[in-house]
Amino acid sequence: MNKKKRIIVSVILSFTVLFSGLAVLVNYWSRTPYGRLDPMVALFLKVIIGDQNSFSNGKSVAESRKFLIDTSRFVSGSGPDLPIVKNIDIPGLAGKIPARLYAVEGKNLPIIVFYHGGGWVLGNLDSHDPVCRAIAKETKALVISVDYRLAPEHKFPAAVEDCYAALVYMYEHGKEFGGDPTKIAVAGDSSGGNLSAVIAQMARDKNGPRIAMQALIYPAVDLSIEQTESYKNFGKGFMLTAEDMKAFASAYLKNAEDAKNQMASPIYAKNFKNLPRAIVIAAQFDVLRSEGESYARKLKEAGVTVKYISYNGMIHGFINSLRFMPESNAAIREIAAEMNSAFKN
Repeated sequence: MNKKKRIIVSVILSFTVLFSGLAVLVNYWSRTPYGRLDPMVALFLKVIIGDQNSFSNGKSVAESRKFLIDTSRFVSGSGPDLPIVKNIDIPGLAGKIPARLYAVEGKNLPIIVFYHGGGWVLGNLDSHDPVCRAIAKETKALVISVDYRLAPEHKFPAAVEDCYAALVYMYEHGKEFGGDPTKIAVAGDSSGGNLSAVIAQMARDKNGPRIAMQALIYPAVDLSIEQTESYKNFGKGFMLTAEDMKAFASAYLKNAEDAKNQMASPIYAKNFKNLPRAIVIAAQFDVLRSEGESYARKLKEAGVTVKYISYNGMIHGFINSLRFMPESNAAIREIAAEMNSAFKN
């Protein structure tokens, strides 16, 4: 064997040993007392996240906001190209609300009002830009992402006010952007799922716009931070922590009593009847999984059509991982299928 061949063989063997060792490590990291994490999730948690994400662990608001945007860019990529991506301003109670429109070619498109996640403290139009692009592409709908006011600068119910104002604005002005206000839905992840559920209840109670569908992606619907099964099992080490949720709730709410106000914690509503059809997306290893299950059950018991899907091996925030997680794209396709079905009725 000549020298060149020996070098090639040596390199191949080195890489084989390296990847074999990494595979053993990832397999070890995937094991938990509650089942197996997806290998990509386990690698992400161990190598990329570690303890860096912990909002409750000393990071400033500014640092936490930057970390979320940087991480989202890494795991989401740029998202699909769309013919129409446009920033607009929506009039709100406290001034203009920045928003971003996404659409494919066409007129009279169904409208999806999207509320981003981030614990009512983090996130903006950019952190969820790829997700909104993907939803617009899959649904062929007009998606509007709402940059509502954030805590702690703006306490509850500032975010709720902005989100409801955005819904009403699109109902009244959607045609100007190529939308069909008779076919309107709300969607959001985590705190955005919370806001989607709250806005659906408000629209019903205020005789506001008729919402055809609510897509609640691992929603935070109980800010009293009850010690549910998922809080006990997944409160630490699985991306979003129990301490993070306590810190987010403290930043968002004005006082402890707000935690059981249905406009902050929609699970405490007295009436779940006549709410829009829903899809509730959950992750197996998510501190919020139990409350999402409970909310879906309350809707079903009230006669609301609900599709509940829990993704095995996944953690909170997985829907942003368009670049690495097939489950992210699968969840968006599920949401699109439910949305399109609802828009036909």
